[in-house]
Amino acid sequence: MAQRSLRDALLGAAAAEFHEKGYSATGVAAIAGRAGAPKGSFYNHFPSKDALGVLIVEQYARSRGTEILLDPETAPLDALTRHFEFLRDDLARDDYARGCLLGNFAAEVARSGSQVDTAVRDSLTGWLDALAVPLRRLSDRPEELARALGSAWEGAALLAKATGDARPIDDFFAVTLPRTLGVG
Repeated sequence: MAQRSLRDALLGAAAAEFHEKGYSATGVAAIAGRAGAPKGSFYNHFPSKDALGVLIVEQYARSRGTEILLDPETAPLDALTRHFEFLRDDLARDDYARGCLLGNFAAEVARSGSQVDTAVRDSLTGWLDALAVPLRRLSDRPEELARALGSAWEGAALLAKATGDARPIDDFFAVTLPRTLGVG
């Protein structure tokens, strides 16, 4: 088995630290320490914490299961349900304690003009665009529905994180998703 590179270890450590403690509260020393690396070695792999933050946001966005939404062979309602189930299962792995990294970062860096802010906005826009793909087969207002579902999901994820309770996510599936799609 190949040994993980120090760069990969730093990426993994940063993702965990950012997700657990937030972007602003995480320093380079904590990332390096978690990776088992000297602090100075961080800068051999990344020019700045912001540059690393952008990579983490992009990596996280790619892992959100949007391919489910883009599959033209999957029925639109099935694609949307499976996508949100994927997101739910990911949040549930940590008993909702970490929340959605994009939502967490958005709350911290929104409108700051930083590279991380731009990456978060681009990632959220990409997600909403992906949500709109199956919605185009269901509605003449796919972008509005995508924003409504995305907003409702991020709100439910935040409430679940804040309370440690799955009910906001359960409510999303029981009320928001079906009503937004006109099936409940």
